[in-house]
Amino acid sequence: KVVPGWYPFEALLDASCGFPVRVPPSFTPLKAARHVYIPNNSKKSGILKSYKGDDFERLPTYDSHEVIKHVGKPIEKSISIMSFPAFVWLIGDEEQVAKDSVAARNEFIVEVEEAE
Repeated sequence: KVVPGWYPFEALLDASCGFPVRVPPSFTPLKAARHVYIPNNSKKSGILKSYKGDDFERLPTYDSHEVIKHVGKPIEKSISIMSFPAFVWLIGDEEQVAKDSVAARNEFIVEVEEAE
């Protein structure tokens, strides 16, 4: 279901610019963009012992990333946005962005010492 009369892309532009921006109906983006949530793939809660695969720059559509969980600190199962240990932003051809999204998620590996 969508909210009648609400256009999420235009709302994002308006919020980012701080004023209304009218997008012509003929507008078609040339690139795809995706904000990828990178899960705690260990599926365990506890203390983050290590992680690997955070070299997201290797992905052809890489734009930027943020690792928000740190070694030695608590980490929980990924069930909400803030429980994900990392995020990556990708921009490029839609097919490559999709491939890179899968690679980013599958190749970010965490080691968690379970809480007792």
